[in-house]
Amino acid sequence: MGETDHVEIVRGRIDEALAEELASHWASAGVSDPRAARRRAEETVCVLRDADGRVAGAGSAFVSTIPLIGNQVFWVYESAIPDPANYQPMLGACFEALAEEFASGGPTAVGLCVLTADRAVLERHREAVWPETGFLYAGFDPHGRQARVRYFEGARVYP
Repeated sequence: MGETDHVEIVRGRIDEALAEELASHWASAGVSDPRAARRRAEETVCVLRDADGRVAGAGSAFVSTIPLIGNQVFWVYESAIPDPANYQPMLGACFEALAEEFASGGPTAVGLCVLTADRAVLERHREAVWPETGFLYAGFDPHGRQARVRYFEGARVYP
């Protein structure tokens, strides 16, 4: 991250103005359906702001069952972060925010899952376990995206 960029946790604090700003950011990142961009804005967990306070990146999450990981329920991370150098700090911030929710009795998702086909991210981070964030390689999904997971402390993966 640049010295003037900072990550802000916005989950649960998205007002109408921020929702519009985020929907615009998601749309500029290729989410072409306005309703999908708005939904993604509402699911945003963390925002990267540049020196001028503008949104320079966003990370969102939604709950889903992941067949590749034994049909476990995870938060699934999606991002719009133009600079791959900012990918890990944003992912880490999103994980920490959701882990806090889990620890205080939040949704029953067992962790955070990343599904990515972004070559810049995959080439930059080739390790089995990403050292900066602790995400573990879990395989590829049927859509050709690499799956990475990190479990929340205390999560139970077997009923």
